Amino acid sequence: MSLSLLILLQFAFADENFKDYDFTGLQREDNNPYTVDKGVYQFQWNFRKGFKKSDSTSCQSEDCIVHFVNTQSRSCMCFGDYSSEYGSIITSENCIKFTYKHKEKQEAEVSAEIYLYCSQNKTETAEDQTTRAVIKMYYPQGCKVEPKKDDPKKSQKKSLSFGSIMLIVISSLIVFLFLLGLLLNILVFKKRGIAVIPLLFFWTSLPGLMKDGLRFLFSPCISGKTGYSNQTGKL
Repeated sequence: MSLSLLILLQFAFADENFKDYDFTGLQREDNNPYTVDKGVYQFQWNFRKGFKKSDSTSCQSEDCIVHFVNTQSRSCMCFGDYSSEYGSIITSENCIKFTYKHKEKQEAEVSAEIYLYCSQNKTETAEDQTTRAVIKMYYPQGCKVEPKKDDPKKSQKKSLSFGSIMLIVISSLIVFLFLLGLLLNILVFKKRGIAVIPLLFFWTSLPGLMKDGLRFLFSPCISGKTGYSNQTGKL
């Protein structure tokens, strides 16, 4: 497996750990990095993005994320490479820590630590601790993003049940068959008046059939309609 693929996998896992954060707006253009003055020196860095110093003979690596620049001689020292990024969430301090390392030729290894704190101040500080640069950023992007609340109107909408769907289908089918029978009676069978109603005998007898059904339900032995007769004798 190539080194570049390992780096991509490393960043993919790191971003998964920060899925509750939104870092939008923290990265800057290469010609406008974050800057903190320290006398004749300057700390210059970008957020999770390497860049090279075009106005310096040193620090020409695009992988360098933190530059320590002498503003008089324009010499520069790199404190960390973006490809070495390791990120972790420090819950107790309400911040995220990004660690970077750099080793050039036979020099001692140096490192940079960038802390992103949850704050509305939008300020930065930087300290040089010999072989380690400590940078602290206070920005709203360091705060966890609150999950979006569901729209109450949308949450009230529920999908139709199977029974509701069947009721709609059956009702639509009955209306369709009724209209089809109506057209056939008028156009094909040339019926007029009340006779155009499909299954006229069924619809006119339906109330009586329902009434008889109720009577038989409560008094099976009672007959009050023509067509039914009392049953006597033993079964």
